[in-house]
Amino acid sequence: MASPGHGILAMDESNATCGKRLDSIGLENTENNRRAYRELLVTTPGLGEYISGAILFEETLYQKTSKGPSMVEVLGKQGIVPGEARAVHTRPAAVCSPAGRAFARHQPGPAARAPAQP
Repeated sequence: MASPGHGILAMDESNATCGKRLDSIGLENTENNRRAYRELLVTTPGLGEYISGAILFEETLYQKTSKGPSMVEVLGKQGIVPGEARAVHTRPAAVCSPAGRAFARHQPGPAARAPAQP
């Protein structure tokens, strides 16, 4: 998923987290608005020159862009390998955070969950 000189785009925000971003600009948290937000990310011109992999939220695996192709297809055409992040469990992060916030450990989902690319 990573290659020299390229980064990984972590765009695996849950619907609730994405909704907070939308709310901050006065938009309702709907699937269509989340799709439009994510589409802005995956259709950024030249993205594949800097990114070799993208970690996606499950909903994004099945979303299509407004022009038809799926988000996964758009990433693939730019040479970007899509992957899915799945939270395994959460636990207190008191050692790392004095506020005692929780964090989730992620593991990649099976490649079979992503729609097949042509």
